[in-house]
Amino acid sequence: MVKIGHQDRLKALDTLLNARRSHTLWVSEVTHQEAPCVIEDHTRCDFGKWLVEAEGVLGSVQEFIDLGEPHKQLHDTYLSLKTDRDHASRSSRIRDISRTLIDRIDRLEKYLNRSRTD
Repeated sequence: MVKIGHQDRLKALDTLLNARRSHTLWVSEVTHQEAPCVIEDHTRCDFGKWLVEAEGVLGSVQEFIDLGEPHKQLHDTYLSLKTDRDHASRSSRIRDISRTLIDRIDRLEKYLNRSRTD
């Protein structure tokens, strides 16, 4: 288990809590609006910026590494579906990737909470 400082762990846990909340709202927006606003570059949204910033502290933690791909897929999938008029298809694909991302956020939270007791 990688040793993570108390302040870094608390910041990561706070960021993950906010990310889950923001992500849930974003998914609702994307799946219910015709043309929701989406940042094209996955490293430029708040969560993406945090992923880049936290890499120095958490970059060797597998649960952190596992967040990157579904986060990028979410942005890429939305952009590829942006012109797709099949609202049901867009909603379904976004929700599938979203579940993966939330599951991985949960795994990192568990890791961070577990590391506090080690």
